[in-house]
Amino acid sequence: MCKGSVDMKKCLKYWKYIVIFIVSLISIISFLLYPRLELNEKEIEIDVNSKYSEPGYKAYNILESFTKKVKVDGKVNTKKIGTYKIKYSYKGVIKKVSKTRIVKVVDNLPPKITLEDKPDEICPNKYKNYKYKAEDNYDGDLTKKVNVELKDEKLIYTVSDSSGNDTVLTRKVKLITDNKPEINLKGSKEMTIYKGNDYKEPGYEATDKCDDDLTEKVKVEGSVDKNKIGTYEIKYSVFNSNEAKAEVKRIVYVKEKPAIGDAEASNGSGKTVYLTFDDGPGAYTQSILNTLDKHGVKATFFVTNQFPGYQYLISEEAKRGHVIAVHTYTHNYNVYNSVDAYINDFNQMNEVIKNRTGSYSKLFRFPGGSSNTISRKYSKGVVSAIAAEMTNRGYIYFDWNVSSGDAAGYNASGVYNATIRGVSKCGAHCVVLMHDIKGSTATALDAILSELKRKNYSFGTLSESGPTPHHKIAN
Repeated sequence: MCKGSVDMKKCLKYWKYIVIFIVSLISIISFLLYPRLELNEKEIEIDVNSKYSEPGYKAYNILESFTKKVKVDGKVNTKKIGTYKIKYSYKGVIKKVSKTRIVKVVDNLPPKITLEDKPDEICPNKYKNYKYKAEDNYDGDLTKKVNVELKDEKLIYTVSDSSGNDTVLTRKVKLITDNKPEINLKGSKEMTIYKGNDYKEPGYEATDKCDDDLTEKVKVEGSVDKNKIGTYEIKYSVFNSNEAKAEVKRIVYVKEKPAIGDAEASNGSGKTVYLTFDDGPGAYTQSILNTLDKHGVKATFFVTNQFPGYQYLISEEAKRGHVIAVHTYTHNYNVYNSVDAYINDFNQMNEVIKNRTGSYSKLFRFPGGSSNTISRKYSKGVVSAIAAEMTNRGYIYFDWNVSSGDAAGYNASGVYNATIRGVSKCGAHCVVLMHDIKGSTATALDAILSELKRKNYSFGTLSESGPTPHHKIAN
């Protein structure tokens, strides 16, 4: 204890130094032990879907480093755009220190537009119909958000993603200004119906490059008097959006129904033989064609697609001047399941004929002939229904009044005898049934033609205006 005034002064001065020393000591210790926390980057920006890498930090005081003791709180979802906070903290002896880093996940990549349809010419009213795709690295499919403009013969595609990145794709195009409609008639442009039978419109389609289906806008003019023999005209017309017009015509002939069987009257020129070959082309067709050429005789081929490898011979038959007619595509009797089944098969074969010869045929022969009874197994009355429907559509079917017997398995001698005997009895018009898939027929044909020519018979091919022998329909 300080006593007296002198001692008191000395004592206070002494304590003053002690306090200064203590304070100074504490300050020095605090300075030496005070924690420091430093971030390499306080705020960073990274691209979405990239990898976040820690930029680094350090914690220390004058005496030591304690970076490894820093506590880090917070995560960065690099798959989601946003602002994230990472907190760094350390609790030292003297004080707890903390700092926060701001991490921004952003999308700076613009979407990509890909054109899937790139026509050189486009319809002004269809420019938005051409296919394209827009994809973004973050938003995914943006196709539905693409804006398409047609400006100064340029297609301009524009799209923005959710981050405001824009993409503009420009493509120069040529506009179709001379667009014209087209009417395609189903069935034949020329049809024949028999007096008393109804005319049934086979149908039509109308299209153009820019308006697509115009069928409902087609105007049909004209009518057919089924009870009056004559020539009738049905006119089809249509306008498109450019007021361009298309017009086609169908000619319908109303004729007397031809006589049945062999009742056709001779024209006074003697007997005419119509050689017809069914079921090919096949392995013997080429030989038969060569024999016909040798004798200068033209025939009628009722073709099928039973043997696709020989389909090319249909072109050869037509090239050599023979008549091509429809028999069947499959030659399977299930075509008699219904009228539609038959017509579908018929159309399929007629398309082959069109592809091989350049035109459709209006002539046909029923598988098994119109008098076949096997069709009863498939559908009652189906042949009668088919005959009526096909006739109304302008097609003509042919049976025969002479059989060569080749389908029954006759050898070459039998085929020769059956043909010559049949022709001698058939009357003025002899329609001979043969098969160009039979070797016996190919072998016998040369002798048959020589004998028929020796007897001065004429030869002809079947046509719409010629004889049409019909059997009595049995179903």
